[in-house]
Amino acid sequence: MIPLVAIVGRPNVGKSTLFNRLVRKRQAIVQDDPGVTRDRHYGVTTIEDRQVQLVDTGGFVRDAATPIEVLIREQAQIAVDEADVIVLVMDVRQGLSPEDRELDRLLRRTGKPLLHVANKVDGVKQEQLVGEFYELGARQVLRVSAEHALGLDELHDALLDALPPPEAEPVAGAEGDAGIRVALVGRPNAGKSSLFNALVGQNRAIVSDEPGTTRDPVDLELDTDQGRFVLVDTAGIRRKRTKSTTMERYAIIRGMRAIISADVACLVIDAAAGPTEQDARLADMAEEAGRGLVLALTKIDLLPRGGRQDLTARVDDRLGFVDYAPRVLVSSLTGQGIKRLLPAVRRAREGGGLRIPTAELNRFLEQALAAHAPPSYRGKGVRIYYITQPRAHPPTFIASTSAPKGVPESYRRYLLNRLRERYHFEGSPLRLFLRAHRPPKK
Repeated sequence: MIPLVAIVGRPNVGKSTLFNRLVRKRQAIVQDDPGVTRDRHYGVTTIEDRQVQLVDTGGFVRDAATPIEVLIREQAQIAVDEADVIVLVMDVRQGLSPEDRELDRLLRRTGKPLLHVANKVDGVKQEQLVGEFYELGARQVLRVSAEHALGLDELHDALLDALPPPEAEPVAGAEGDAGIRVALVGRPNAGKSSLFNALVGQNRAIVSDEPGTTRDPVDLELDTDQGRFVLVDTAGIRRKRTKSTTMERYAIIRGMRAIISADVACLVIDAAAGPTEQDARLADMAEEAGRGLVLALTKIDLLPRGGRQDLTARVDDRLGFVDYAPRVLVSSLTGQGIKRLLPAVRRAREGGGLRIPTAELNRFLEQALAAHAPPSYRGKGVRIYYITQPRAHPPTFIASTSAPKGVPESYRRYLLNRLRERYHFEGSPLRLFLRAHRPPKK
């Protein structure tokens, strides 16, 4: 399982800004108003060669009084319970507060690795204020400025030291004898457990019409003519605004971790209800994690006459950003389409494992540039010299260019679309990074 790092602290200490820095994107909402982050935000980052899942929690309130404050505190507690490492963020400008002291006391009780971070240290004046935080008895107080990206290397090193041994983690894409790990994910009552049972051929998971029956992931190895698979039936993931019990909130984290630890995520969608915003969030999560993706549209036996055309339009509209994902229409009740699902999963894994030789890639690049050259930047033409593929799972490409900032997102998408058109990469997201060209030394 990929390790989970929980970022906790009282309101307005910069947790979300630090989270965004660590995941290298603006994902969590950042405002100066305390309590903006009410739910947990999740992201995946790589520190050196270690993949890590991060969770950004709402601000901890010492004496929670309002229903929102109680919910925020409960959500933070769940994240702490599931975490492998905890990062306690404090505001050096506000000094050591009673809330910081209480949080430190509560977090030490967990017995988990705890990192103390003094945030907003962006000058000599703030450096001089860090000493106060050693009153907590911490061996080290890490000094960072999340806003200005200062001190992150030291934080990365401390996280690496605190993480559990990597030997316990599965490597995405490395099938070996274990088989392809497939996470069945989706909203409650979408038909995941019924699909799980239909694939297994026996009643292994509990099936019920009541939403949220499955609490914990259930793993099962399955040998088929398509090879070996490890199926993970996860708990249904509810919408944020839906009331749910503490057990269901634990299930949310475990379901999300199942996606990140899988080779392929199989997003189970109720075809009769159609894809929802929550389904789009799950698909986006699989793409962000670089995992293969298959859309399993279940309960097609309940579709009215002519309903498949309408379903296709709704999937195109809601999930068009993952149009590379195979769509398999299935009915767990009648068995229709079940035999097509695992072959689609295998194609998604194989699509993520494709490696294109450098010579072939650069022939592709030459043709793509000839068909559509990049726009000029600051009055000069932008040159893209060559492209390489350093890794698979997901297929990742690096293009060397004269002006990385001068290549607009639209042109990046153009290259990715042409790559997919040429080499397919069925069921897998793609990555393209731009790097400044460095002429060889004479």
